[in-house]
Amino acid sequence: MQEKGAYGRILHHIFVTPADMVEVMVAIQEGKSPEDAAKEWVDSHEELVKTWITATKS
Repeated sequence: MQEKGAYGRILHHIFVTPADMVEVMVAIQEGKSPEDAAKEWVDSHEELVKTWITATKS
């Protein structure tokens, strides 16, 4: 098995539901920048994001 590197490992473990995508998209449609909408989502889903980061270390 080839070494995927950190980016490959995190991408392998990320799963975003359609509802999560809608949440970010609505925030953008309501005037937030994509960066701010994404940061807000990450901040409100901190535990989930931590599992993705932890997965890169295994």
